[in-house]
Formats: sequence, C-alpha cells, structure tokens
Amino acid sequence: MIIWLEDPKQWKYLRVSQYGRGSRRGFKKGVNLNLSSFYKLIGYESEPTRIEPGSFLYTIYWLKTYDAGCPEGAEHYDKGGMPCEGVLVSRILEKSGFRRAPCLLY
Repeated sequence: MIIWLEDPKQWKYLRVSQYGRGSRRGFKKGVNLNLSSFYKLIGYESEPTRIEPGSFLYTIYWLKTYDAGCPEGAEHYDKGGMPCEGVLVSRILEKSGFRRAPCLLY
C-alpha cells in the first residue's frame, strides 16, 4: 500500500526510486536520499519488498525542484516529456488506489 503525503493527482508524473536496506525499520530511519535538487516526497510504500533474507526494497514517489508543477520555474518537462524515472500518476493510481496518510497533530 502506498502512503501518500500529498494528493498525487496534482502532478502529471512522479519520480519513482527504490532503495535497498537491511532492516524493516523503514526508509525514513536509515536510507540516505540524495537531496541535491530534491524537492518533495509525495509518497512511499508502507511495506517493503523482501529481496532476500535480511534485505528489503523501499519504493518512494518524489519530485525534483525543476519538475513540472514545482516552484523553481525552469520546468524542463512542461512540453509533454518526463524524466526516465518518471511514471504517470494515472498508472500508479491504477495499480495502488489512493489513500491519503492521516494528519498527525502534535
């Protein structure tokens, strides 16, 4: 199941990346994301895929600062293209459905 931190329908595509980790503690507790030009984490798989004993694969859905619909203004993909790791949001939602993460108040 994908946990969406924002409504994915507001973008045409999302970048999809996978990270391997030797723990089920979650990608937030140990996967080093390359944050240069990283703009926003939109969603992530709540359950990792088991690769082999003791290894798990985490999938995240994200955008860079210059992707279509992001604030930097130099949108490289506004004319209909998308990056090689981009997947149409409609395809992601076909596969998984849409459930927004509950809002946590502190």
